[in-house]
This record gives sequence, structure tokens and C-alpha cells, in this order.
Amino acid sequence: MIDPDLFMTEAELLSATGPFMMDVECYPNYFEVGFMDFHTGKWCFFERHDNSELQIDWIKWILDSFCVVGFNIHDYDIIVLSYALSHHSITCAQIKHISNEIITSGVRKNELQMQYMFGMHPANTVDLIEVAPLKGSLKTYAARLHCQHLEDLPYHHETVLTREEKNRVRNYNYHDLSNTRLLCNELSPHLELRAKFGVRYGKDFRSLSDAQMAEEIIASEIQKLTGKRPKKADFKKRIGEQFTFDAPAYISFQTPQLQELLTEIQKAVFIIGETGHVIRPKEIENRRVMLGDNAYTVGMGGLHSVEKTMAIISNSLEAILDRDVTGYYPNMMLKNKFFPKHLGVVFLEALQGIVSERTEAKRLGDDTTRDGLKIGCNGIFGKTSDPYSVVYDPKMMVQTTLTGQLSVLMLIERLTLSCFSVVSGNTDGIVTLVERNRIYEFESIIQRWEQESSLETEETEYQALYSRDVNNYIAVKMDGKVKQKGVYSYTGSALNSELSKNPVELICIDAVCALIQKGIPIDQTVRACEKIERFTSARLVAGGAVKDGRYLGRTVRWYYAAGVKGCITYATNGHKVGRTDGAKPCMILPAALPADIDYDKYIELSIQILEKIGYIPARNMQYSLL
Repeated sequence: MIDPDLFMTEAELLSATGPFMMDVECYPNYFEVGFMDFHTGKWCFFERHDNSELQIDWIKWILDSFCVVGFNIHDYDIIVLSYALSHHSITCAQIKHISNEIITSGVRKNELQMQYMFGMHPANTVDLIEVAPLKGSLKTYAARLHCQHLEDLPYHHETVLTREEKNRVRNYNYHDLSNTRLLCNELSPHLELRAKFGVRYGKDFRSLSDAQMAEEIIASEIQKLTGKRPKKADFKKRIGEQFTFDAPAYISFQTPQLQELLTEIQKAVFIIGETGHVIRPKEIENRRVMLGDNAYTVGMGGLHSVEKTMAIISNSLEAILDRDVTGYYPNMMLKNKFFPKHLGVVFLEALQGIVSERTEAKRLGDDTTRDGLKIGCNGIFGKTSDPYSVVYDPKMMVQTTLTGQLSVLMLIERLTLSCFSVVSGNTDGIVTLVERNRIYEFESIIQRWEQESSLETEETEYQALYSRDVNNYIAVKMDGKVKQKGVYSYTGSALNSELSKNPVELICIDAVCALIQKGIPIDQTVRACEKIERFTSARLVAGGAVKDGRYLGRTVRWYYAAGVKGCITYATNGHKVGRTDGAKPCMILPAALPADIDYDKYIELSIQILEKIGYIPARNMQYSLL
């Protein structure tokens, strides 16, 4: 049950400043809307059931007085609540019917308003669903933030609830609001930036994703230049269109295999399919080429080297140098004059203005402008493949993608032919092992390439590089700090946030980094940790998860416990959920560290990481060194 001290008194409600988290629960015989004060975590709820009418005046006062924040509230909660507020006599069954129209039938807001004759209650609302990365669920984000409670809706939404079941639904509403508050707090810097930047453009950016915000910025900048809001192209008119890739004049290769690759790419025919997306030509999909001892794949998904389990340590004779292209996508478009056909060159003028202003803001220490325009610079490329975007242009997308890959491949070829060891390469950069007495020669090749391509690179030197593959590695910088990528990073690439990555045995990454950085033995780090969230893993399980006959929900969290047998399984087919042998469900975080944590399991998993990144030879485990 919820602690009574967490219920908001009328005096506390009247003196609150907001914002308020909001969440709606809807059943055939029960309707509830809950509000939680962001600052205090205090909670109040209003309900409609057989013996109680909804307190419409109080709810309207909250909506009129405060900013209200929720998850998917624009497409569900605020619609259902507006209908519930439209008349005192509306029953739970009628509200549930509207809810079902949205959930099961996909009926849109405008259609519902016309059919059922109700208006949307005006409210100052923020919807977190777009701001959070990668279109996850609230439960998934909450698990990634190590929330206290993970719980699915306790009863099917068509259940006629008993009194006890209504109480449990109220508790569920409280925990959902707590998780919304947790997510809102994590996204606060992004929301504050959107609020400030929205003032600049006279628009509400608070409920927009980075890509949506980038599109609004470029559209607004074009409107400043032309006096007219740019219109979206009708992608349906381009269905079936065929085109080829036009390589910029500076793209050239010296080896026959890459010359042949360039010829094949230029001959390949790209077709715009019925959805508006490009159908990838088979001739270039995941094409593999060899340069020196390394293989690289080229295709619409990007350029990637295919190395595995590699450990490189710098010394007095050799340096490990990482070179990344600065502002990869915006500069690729600007330097090569790639622009959406329907917008014309004004797109480039607007984009150049954004890039230049961001550079100046960075110099002046104007963080708000710098960070907002960074989103405008980097987010716009992804929208070129979105048929519903104002910057949609599939040929421009292909031109940008392939030009970038071929440009980096051209640099790799030059370095390889000059007997430099390029140890890793991806879409926007390379890592090279360079003899220290040849660094000037290395830099000369880079500078010549930069002049020809009009691109610039930034350099980072590493003490060591431990890599499972091109996208998953741990690198030690010269100042002793580590760069963690892919499965060895605490954050995902989207928003550079833990919201874009499920937690998976974080204590093992902690232990590996502590060993690599400071020489601290693996078992010492693992056994000294007192935070249960470092031992837990979480993931979304389609159809829900089960352990020992107990249904856990669609987002499941666990830790490895000594003596636990079996695994967590899919509720739909009984198959094992990956990496759950010996897993003990942990849907509610305990107040104290459990006594049954299987420390040996986490030590073994840490050693497996060391093997995969080449820090120690496979299965040659010298525990005394760890």
C-alpha cells in the first residue's frame, strides 16, 4: 500500500507550483486520473465509479493552473480525460468505450471529437514519449533508470474490478506516476533546452524528438530566408522513381578492387518503393573489400571494419590515433552541396547559417544556442529518409551516405598503401597504429585528404584499445580516462543516455574498467559493490515473462542469485529469455543488498568480457592477475 504521508493534502495542492505528472487508468466500472507533484513526489487522484462522481472542478483547476507532464498523454490520456470532463453524467462504461476506440481501433482525436461531440480541454502539457529516445515504453525507460517498482497493468483493461482490485489499480497508478517523474527528471535538461529554444522560434518544442526539433529549426530558418514555410514533398509522386549515385569529383581510388567497387556503385539503380523508402540494390548491399589485412563492409548501413577480439597498447615506438570526421553529416551535405530537390539551395544557406551560429555560440560559451543548434545540425540528416518530413529526399540521403563511406574508404586506402596500419574503421572515423617517427607523414596524408574532401577531422590518442569488434570496445585515453562503446558503454548513442540502452550486468563493466584503468582485481570490485542496481539486468520480453509459474510482465528485471535453478521464460511459448539461467526476478528493488548474489557468476562474466576484448587470452584465466 502507498504510504499515507505521500497523499497530497488540499493545502499542499493549493500551494503547489508544478509541474504535475499525470496518468489515467480506465476500466468498464472504474476511471481514475492521478497527479503527482514533480518537486515533492506527493500524489492525489480523482476517480469515477459506481458510488462516486468525478471531481471535475478540481481536475479542471489543475489542468488550468499547472504544466502537466505524461507519457503518451497527447494520443491517449488527455483525450480520454477531456471526454470524461465534458459532462458530469458520463459513465465509466462510456469513458471506457472512448479508451477502446483509441487503443484497439486506432481512432484519431479529431474523429473522436466529431463523433462524440466533445472538446479538448485546453492544457499546458508535455508528452515525454517523443523526447525520450528510441520509442521505448514507460516501463522500459523506468527499468533503465533503475526504478523502485516495475509492474504491468495488474488486470486486463476489460476487467470489471472489485473493490480490492480498484485499490491495486490505484497503487499501480502511483507507481506509474513515480516512474513518469523519474523519466521527467532524467529528461529535464532536454526539456529545459526545448523550452528555451522554443521561445526563439515561437513554437512549443517541449514534446518533440531531436529529429522533429531539427526539422522545425531548419524549416524556420528557411522561412526566415524566403518568407514562406517550406512544404513537404509528396512522396507518393516519387514512388517507382529510379536514380543512380553520382560520386563527387574528388572520390578516386588507386587499387583495382576499389575502382571496381566505385564503378559498381555508380551503376547500381536505386528505386523508391511504395513506402517512400529506398530499395537497396543487391550489387552494393554489405559488399566486402580488403585493404591490407583488414576487411571492410560497404552498404547503405555504413562503413565498418570487421575485426574481432583485438588488443593494442601504445609504446615509445607506436601511437594509437583515432581520427573522426567533424560534423560528419551536416558537413557532408554542405561541402558537396547536397540538398532536397523540392527545397533548392536555400536549404544549404539555412544549414550553413545554423552551423556557423553554433560555432560562434560555442566560442562565446552560449551553451543554450550551442546545444540547440547542435540538434539542428546533427538531427536533420535522418529526416531526409522520412517520407513525411519537409526535408525528405531519398536521393539526397543516398548521396550523403555513400559519399561519406567512399570518402573514409579513400583515406583508409591511402594510409594502407603508405604502409600505415589502420586497425579499425567505421562510418565517420578510423583508428590507426602509427610509428612515432612517421607521425608527420601520417598527418600529411590526412591533411591532403581533408583539402580534397573539404572535411575536417579531430584526433584522440589512446594508451590502449581493447576491442570485441568495431562497435564494441574500451579505449584508454592519454589522461587515463576510458572511452566505452557499444555493449561496454553505460549509455546508448541516442541522446548519449542510459535511456537508450538496457542495463546488463553493469558491475561487470565497472570491474573491467577498474582493472584496465587502475589495476584493481575483478573480484575486489565485484564483492565491494553495495548497489543492487549494478547487479541487475533488464529487458523487454514480447508477450511477457514468467519465472516458476509467476507472471512478471513485459519488462523484466533480474539479478543472478546463488542456488537459483532454471531460467525466466516467455509467457507465450515457454522459451528461455536470453541470459537468464540462474536469474532471480527483481521487479521491486530491495532496500538492502540481497545476501544471495552469485558473486562468482559476475566474476566469471567479467572475465569473459576480458577475453572478448583481448585483454587476456581466451580461457587462459590468470585469476591472480585479476
